[in-house]
Amino acid sequence: ILISEPIDENLADALSQKVGFKVEITELKDLRGQKRKLLLQAVQNAKQAYQQYTQEEKIKKEVWEELRLLLNIPSLDKIEVYDNSHIQGAYAVGAMIAATQEGFQKKLYRRFNIDAARVQTNDDFGMMKEVLLRRLSRGVIEKDLPSALLIDGGKGQLSSVMEIMHQLKIQNIAVLAIAKGEKRNAGL
Repeated sequence: ILISEPIDENLADALSQKVGFKVEITELKDLRGQKRKLLLQAVQNAKQAYQQYTQEEKIKKEVWEELRLLLNIPSLDKIEVYDNSHIQGAYAVGAMIAATQEGFQKKLYRRFNIDAARVQTNDDFGMMKEVLLRRLSRGVIEKDLPSALLIDGGKGQLSSVMEIMHQLKIQNIAVLAIAKGEKRNAGL
């Protein structure tokens, strides 16, 4: 093992016992030639990777803060994004993805099967109400509500969401609805 910084002398013995064969540790000061160049390059790469990581983290925090200011809310912990889909009224599902300042949180993603007995599966507004009713009802009980909701849809979907929030007496969640607009080119 080649190392750039001094470490405890007993580490080689401990590693040897753990793996069952002799482990040798060589410090940078004892290296010459190609091995020295390789270790110095690894140290330089690690420094650059760390600088890139910290720069990306700084940018994430700045963008998150800009979004919080844009939404005009006191804190922004989590954003949930919702969309619905069906194939000519069949196989209806709702989907939720979630993001925090650290990025997308895949463990929080959810899929909602839409029950045709409860809502028409070709009714986008009804499907949105069904999904948000289920998610926000549970969120109220578990005290796990997002700071903001981003809805794929226009005024109808927004009205559906606001109706559910009013029904559940939920306030202080920023809600955004994004519609494709009149000049949408479905081929793109």
